[in-house]
Amino acid sequence: IENPLPQRIAALSKVLDQLPPCSRRTLGVILRLLYRLSWNEHRTKMGATNLATVVAPNILYSDNVDPFLMVEAM
Repeated sequence: IENPLPQRIAALSKVLDQLPPCSRRTLGVILRLLYRLSWNEHRTKMGATNLATVVAPNILYSDNVDPFLMVEAM
């Protein structure tokens, strides 16, 4: 069962608050870039879902998780 949106937002906010300021700013820049890239979906076919599929494994990289398995699970 999925959490309601307000609970998911609160959980995400709590995680972001734990990031060092530099990492938080870097994540903000990356997310703004991805948002702007998604504006051109009609030309690039890279909407939010495709961008997330390509970028998420690189941002969420962990030595304990195979990035290929992570993409397959999406």
